[in-house]
Amino acid sequence: MSCQDDLTTDFSVVKPLSENFYSSCCASKSTVHMSDTSRSKESSSIYRTLINSFKPRTVSCLTVQSNIHEQNQATIKAKFEQLKVLNNIDEEVQQFVDRETFKERFTRTFSVDPYIGMTEQNRQLQMFAKTAMIASGVFGIMQGVLEGRQKFMDLNKTTMFGSKMMSYKRRTNQMVKTGIEQGAKLWFKATTFSLCFMGTFHLIEIYFNKSSAWSIGVGLGFAGMLSRIKVGPKAMASSLLIGFVIGTTLGTLVLGARIYAKETQEDMNFQAVKAYITERKKFNIPYMDTIPISNSDDVEEAD
Repeated sequence: MSCQDDLTTDFSVVKPLSENFYSSCCASKSTVHMSDTSRSKESSSIYRTLINSFKPRTVSCLTVQSNIHEQNQATIKAKFEQLKVLNNIDEEVQQFVDRETFKERFTRTFSVDPYIGMTEQNRQLQMFAKTAMIASGVFGIMQGVLEGRQKFMDLNKTTMFGSKMMSYKRRTNQMVKTGIEQGAKLWFKATTFSLCFMGTFHLIEIYFNKSSAWSIGVGLGFAGMLSRIKVGPKAMASSLLIGFVIGTTLGTLVLGARIYAKETQEDMNFQAVKAYITERKKFNIPYMDTIPISNSDDVEEAD
């Protein structure tokens, strides 16, 4: 078989196959066109269904969002009103301060409240006492160490030690012993003096609910009088007078500084009462009745 015969035979076989393939392609194209049309109709119907289904959902979502917005506005308004009420309680605080007794003020001042903690007066008293205790202890120990060294030198001028190390050891023991003794004595004296001074000073201010220069003078004079109790009544009287004069003079300067810093008894007590009432109002906790006493006209009208 020649190459031409092979080609003829091949084309004679391919031609009917190509015609069949063309006819099948046309048929499939028409089928595909018809299927595309039906699919487009189906997709359009699905689209309309989705649009119709989205309309009520959009409205419902907007309704929920509007409700949430209204709730947020109501919450913000309620919090703003609460803050407004809490910031405008000065009159109620003043009524509380006017009706408070010395015992109630003293108990509230020197007790630790579970909501506001310690008051400023209590904090100042503790800070002053701690500072006096630490400073007097350190100063007493240093003074005792120097005195112990000098005492050792005076007592052992003619003493012969076995070695230089032994003399150093004896001197160190003397210095430590004297330092502890002097430190303890000065610490006790300074702590007692400071507590008497600050205690009397704060008691007078809390009793009158007012800061004054003479309260510092009375506190300093009373502390000085107690420190001279072993000497005699004349020394006690002179210490009381001198302490009162010095304390009143220095108290004038201290009072001016406290007024400038707004740390007088009136200011600190007012702020403490305001915090006391505010914290209890936040948690709806009852506190001392602050309703002012009714006038006679109100009583007559009620009768």
